[in-house]
Amino acid sequence: MKDFQTIGWSVSSSLIKYCESNHIFLPNPSHPMPDHHLLSRKIIHQWLAAFPHTLKNLHDSCSERNTATYRYLTRIVPRHPKSEANKEMIYLAVGETLFFLATGGSLTSDERDAYLDCVKNPFTFLPDWFNFLVAGHYKENMGYESYGKFQAAFARHAQGPALQAAFEAAGGKMSKCEVIRLITMAFCLGAAPAPAKLTADIVHRLWSDQSDEILAGQDAYKQEKMVDLFYENPRNFIKESARLYTVLPMVSVLSNARIANDVKTHTGADLPANTRIHCSLTDANRDPNEFTSPDEFNPRRSAIELGKIITWNGVESDIEGKNKESRPPRYCPGHDLSILVMKFVASRFAPVMISRNQESQSSIQVNGTELMSLNSLVKPKLDVENSLSDGKNAHPDDEESEIVIIIRELYTRTHLDTKTEKHYLSSLDGYTRLIIELSKLALKGWNAKPPRAIDIAEPCNLPTQDLHLKRVDCARYVATWDEDDQNRWHCHTKLVNKILNSALWPLEDQELQFNSIDDMIAWRWKHFPSMPSPNNPQWCGDSDDLMSRFAFFGLACHHTRKLDPGMESMELHTATLTHSILKSAHYVNDMTALSLFAVRAPFDRYGAAAYFDRERRLIGIYLSHRDELVMPMSHSCGLDNDWTYAKYMWRSSALAEVTIRDHLLTTHFIESNTLTNVSRQFLPAAHPLRIFLKPFTYRTVTINYSAATSLVNAGGLCHRIWGFEYDEFVKLCDYVIAHYRFRTMPDWIPDNMKLKKNQQNNHEKENVDNHVIGENNEKSEHNHSNQVHETNGVSDKNQSEEWVEHYPIAEDLPAFWNIVRDYVRRFFEIEYGKEESKEEEKKGTMKSERTFMIEPCERRFIAELCKPLGLDGIPSRAHLIDVITQLMCACTGIHEHVGHVGDYLFDPSFIGTKLRRDLPSLLPSVQNYSLMLVLTVLTAMKMPGLMEDWSHLIPRVATDNHEDKLPSIITEEQVKSHLDNYYLFKHQLTERMEKIDKRHRMPDTFPFQSFNPSFMECSVSV
Repeated sequence: MKDFQTIGWSVSSSLIKYCESNHIFLPNPSHPMPDHHLLSRKIIHQWLAAFPHTLKNLHDSCSERNTATYRYLTRIVPRHPKSEANKEMIYLAVGETLFFLATGGSLTSDERDAYLDCVKNPFTFLPDWFNFLVAGHYKENMGYESYGKFQAAFARHAQGPALQAAFEAAGGKMSKCEVIRLITMAFCLGAAPAPAKLTADIVHRLWSDQSDEILAGQDAYKQEKMVDLFYENPRNFIKESARLYTVLPMVSVLSNARIANDVKTHTGADLPANTRIHCSLTDANRDPNEFTSPDEFNPRRSAIELGKIITWNGVESDIEGKNKESRPPRYCPGHDLSILVMKFVASRFAPVMISRNQESQSSIQVNGTELMSLNSLVKPKLDVENSLSDGKNAHPDDEESEIVIIIRELYTRTHLDTKTEKHYLSSLDGYTRLIIELSKLALKGWNAKPPRAIDIAEPCNLPTQDLHLKRVDCARYVATWDEDDQNRWHCHTKLVNKILNSALWPLEDQELQFNSIDDMIAWRWKHFPSMPSPNNPQWCGDSDDLMSRFAFFGLACHHTRKLDPGMESMELHTATLTHSILKSAHYVNDMTALSLFAVRAPFDRYGAAAYFDRERRLIGIYLSHRDELVMPMSHSCGLDNDWTYAKYMWRSSALAEVTIRDHLLTTHFIESNTLTNVSRQFLPAAHPLRIFLKPFTYRTVTINYSAATSLVNAGGLCHRIWGFEYDEFVKLCDYVIAHYRFRTMPDWIPDNMKLKKNQQNNHEKENVDNHVIGENNEKSEHNHSNQVHETNGVSDKNQSEEWVEHYPIAEDLPAFWNIVRDYVRRFFEIEYGKEESKEEEKKGTMKSERTFMIEPCERRFIAELCKPLGLDGIPSRAHLIDVITQLMCACTGIHEHVGHVGDYLFDPSFIGTKLRRDLPSLLPSVQNYSLMLVLTVLTAMKMPGLMEDWSHLIPRVATDNHEDKLPSIITEEQVKSHLDNYYLFKHQLTERMEKIDKRHRMPDTFPFQSFNPSFMECSVSV
């Protein structure tokens, strides 16, 4: 080729202006450097080889993968197995994956729009006359601007290994700017249209035979589908898709002797040398002389036939040839990488592969048209990781939540017939119908392009009054203006809230119940498709063993505590328990606080306390509303069993108390609200601490204001979901706020449940409390005394591991706290120098970078921080570090622990919110279950992940801010120190994540993901 031509015509002036088109890849005699294309290819090859992240094969075991890479990619490309995703989601998944592999970074919202433009906007490839006629060059200019945005995106990572390798490959023959433009062009032209569009076609093909009609016969489960063919050989599946779906339908080439001979043979025409020929790739790839049944999709074609596939890059067999010299001139250096990316993205959007999941098939019991029971499917934790190590039998769906949960839903989603569905819909009040539709609209837009950490902008410098603080019912002062959401949310959010809070929607408790659990799952599948996959899919059923897990692994496990030995009575919130159960009880999970507050008729009051023996077995439940201790005396089946209802009441009370007290009021309205409002009111935008805290306050104003006006208001979601009268709900909120006491994260765990108290050897444990965790009840006291004289047979480490196995929060919570606190402490040391000891202070041997927190704005910040937290003061730097660390942990780890309630709703019978003992079934009503799901799917509106990169915020130089003047103190050394601190923080989080993942790969380990950094967000969400 010569001149600025691509597929058969002259390209637009914009593309010519931006780069030399494919002159950089093909020889061009008119170029001053005839071998310029070789240099360009060398640069691209070196760039690709130095990518900081790589993708492994789908069948590789997790131990062979880079855990951090895989975790990040699975977050930015979440699994979408319930329905076919729209094309834009797939396009963005390809673009974001490629960009992350190349740079280790993320694309901003504008850059993601630019990528979509590169994929969907072909006008830069079209001639000027056509662009003028169609849109007056508007679309063409948009494409040119998109290239510029991507150039800026790559320039952010100029110090990364890939671009550094590209600069080195240029050898001074290209400037750094030219190299970045070259890579931008290669990315926008090569990594945008073809891989993204082909991946979308592959995903569509995978869903093409996923009928909504799921037969009940066993043969239906074994029926081979497209998804089976894909996982059988993903590479061949992709090639065959490329044969039938040609992104570029034609290509322009210059004739040579071989081409001239072929034309002569087939047409009899003589073709002069170097004649431009336009080849139809579509016709060539459907040539019956080359392909058997050319119009049929068959990824099992022979290697010879697949090697004949022709694309713009050349013939596939030549492209994949081992001899580099024989590869075609248009050979794409990123050919293999693109296939790996397409395999990965397609697997994330593929339907669940049922026929290959032998374990799931074996658990499906079908008798005629009867659907399998939920409990029959949910087994002990699947050893997913170990199964993946076997390449031959590996199952590609390596997230157990998909295996366990989604397969169950696949077989029940068509269980709900039209007549029954209409009957259920008719029971919904207007408010519920409206909020279901509004949540769908909100999630559709949000999930298509959720914010990334790179979207977090630097702080805005605003006077106090510009936060527009407002006092709301059931909460404290919340801001109504968010610097992170300045123009996008005010109008429509206020309009929606005004509609929802209007008198049009009176409170109505519609009590029509579902006929079965299968109906509930089918309802959820159809009306709540955005329901996120659970982090822990094990919360199904109500066995006593699972109840023990709930007390030691669930969202209320931080309320579980040991009982003092020999105690004769226990003070609950509304009663003093003196039952004989205390003689054998060693642990209690007390959820009786809500029993103080009345509920609407005919619902039962909340409140229950569960008791466990030293083996953590459930031995009794106290019900507050009856003042009754229920024990598992009867093992009769059926929902009329008092024991079944007692367990249901305890679980449901735990959900209500943790959600209202720990999540909504403490985490949102007190701690995250305090951190955000005080830092933005009293610290200038350029203050280092304000910048340091920015990721942890991102969009918190929007979130908390929305919660105040749609959750805790009269007629809001909380009022409708739970059974409290609104006056009683207000009293409950006042009670929680009045009893709030600031405590650091380690103190969320009772002292006698902490790791240090439970890792002594047997001799020490005997002296402390006469309890031995995991010891059989049959062991007598003299056995304990005999152990005193023995050599320590069990090390502290083993005791520690045993306790973590049974109560993992004892390790995970303080470990996360320590990581965050070290991050905060190092920040203060960088900004203010190391804290002087008393001896050094007397001697004057140690000097800080600048005096600690003496500026007026800083002193005001500390003073105002104390007020909503109920602190008398912050007397020292260590105390301030603890306070700030706690508020950061509240926005991240604690919020994940108490706020991730979706796991407990996948079994619709596991937890309820309006409780009635007089009904024949414990299943929630259609209305109430729908409202619970609305609240759950709204929590799926993701914030930037804690493991994402916000280093673009670090550091900033302090500048004068009106009356509060700060000296410019950021030095080059401090910049480096801040970055080192940031990367050490992320490294420690990664190590913590890997340790938790390793623990979960152990056999028979029950999942506990609350403090796994890979699941955390850097700020609160709904």
